[in-house]
Amino acid sequence: MLIVLTVLGGIVTYAHYFNTWYAIDRGRAHLSRAETSAFADGMAASISDATELIPQTGNPVWWFPTVRTDFERIQEDLDGIIERTSILEAMPRDRDAYQQGMDDLRGKLKTVQEQLGEASAFFFVDPFSLLISLFWIIAVSILFALRSRGFGKDITGEP
Repeated sequence: MLIVLTVLGGIVTYAHYFNTWYAIDRGRAHLSRAETSAFADGMAASISDATELIPQTGNPVWWFPTVRTDFERIQEDLDGIIERTSILEAMPRDRDAYQQGMDDLRGKLKTVQEQLGEASAFFFVDPFSLLISLFWIIAVSILFALRSRGFGKDITGEP
């Protein structure tokens, strides 16, 4: 039974990691790629890929939420950056205004990446994770308590 609980706990932990923290990390990688993009169209494409991986709403800091870690606001920032890339795409690439606009967007992307970094630190301290951890600890404690009281011993009394 302990092996079953351990395997089940590992599967739940892996699934939670893959669907939350790892998705955010992949989204941050797309934003990093957008930040290094030479042209506005490449930046917009990378940001669009990132927005699919980042949650649309919610705030992982559930006890003291801030605007910096609010996913709805982060998505609004990313949508605004994509809108500005469409404006830049209409400009000639050899103009100073184009490069200034790209540099401004790179700075905004850096800020969004920092915000996602702050938010991702709280993904394993959400109510679901705490509840699953508490359940697992209680289940293992019950198994050990039953074992120490004689359950699971064979007929000869040997463990």
